Amino acid sequence: MNILIFGSLFFGIAFFLHIIIWRIRIPKSQVRVLLLIFFSVLIVGMLSITYIQWIKSLFHQEAIIYFSEFIHITIFFSALTFAYFLVYGSFLGESPSLFLIWNIANTGKMGLDKNDLQELIKDDIFIKPRFESLIEEKMVIKIGNKYLLSPKGYTFVSIFIFINKIMKISTSTG
Repeated sequence: MNILIFGSLFFGIAFFLHIIIWRIRIPKSQVRVLLLIFFSVLIVGMLSITYIQWIKSLFHQEAIIYFSEFIHITIFFSALTFAYFLVYGSFLGESPSLFLIWNIANTGKMGLDKNDLQELIKDDIFIKPRFESLIEEKMVIKIGNKYLLSPKGYTFVSIFIFINKIMKISTSTG
């Protein structure tokens, strides 16, 4: 029960801090700041529990959390956090499906005409912003008239290549 309580509590605190900070000013590097917020809350929370347990041990009282529960709380919290990052990424406009669904929803019961839909699906909306983001995040570098993967980009794509090989998924690039 401690795992659920503390993992959820830490996640709730981090989420609340996320909302407060974004209301004040949205950071330029949102994912980095989110990682900092969420895992700082986890670390501070774990240190707080450790401190409380140390105080309790001075009075010969039983620990409220055992070491194995610290590990489970960290795993549970991390799973919640990374699931949230996936959802949050789609809100940043990273999801073409969400973009299309929102535009269709905005038309109400009238629906979205096929020609209007084709106007929405342009490289300026789907491709260029993502490509510019890859350059800004230093995943892709430009040398002369060519674009190459940076070491950071290669590391990122190698994770997916590894997973594709393990799962025997096609790595077709279109």
